[in-house]
Amino acid sequence: MKKNTIINILLGIIITSFVTISISAFSFAWFSGFGGQTKGNVNGDIGLRGYFHSGNGDINDPYVITRPNHLYNLARLQNRGVYPEKRYFQIGFTDAEHTSPVCIADNGSYVPYLDMTSYCSTRTLPPIGSEGTPFCSKIDGNGIPIVG
Repeated sequence: MKKNTIINILLGIIITSFVTISISAFSFAWFSGFGGQTKGNVNGDIGLRGYFHSGNGDINDPYVITRPNHLYNLARLQNRGVYPEKRYFQIGFTDAEHTSPVCIADNGSYVPYLDMTSYCSTRTLPPIGSEGTPFCSKIDGNGIPIVG
């Protein structure tokens, strides 16, 4: 074999290996929720990370809705049949700094209500559930009003 042919074959093997490893690493990161997405944990449901503030949907760790897009995500996912069994949701959260439940406003401040005003001015919030995908989960409103 000629020297150029051997070099071309080796370069082809190296490039193919690099591309394969890169695609595998990217796929793993995408499907495992890696890469700076929100602190939400959607109980291992591939591709669902980041739809809520936090939680895994069970009674002791409900999905937490703190922003308008979280409520929209609930409606959209429910209507697509993602939650055929009972899951648990709550509006707002408490922590060491916030002893009463709060949500997060558009400007990033913590507020005692879920403000849908700016969100619903550009979109329509779909119903949560339908005849084909009935809502059988539980939402704890935490006494937080939804405005707008």
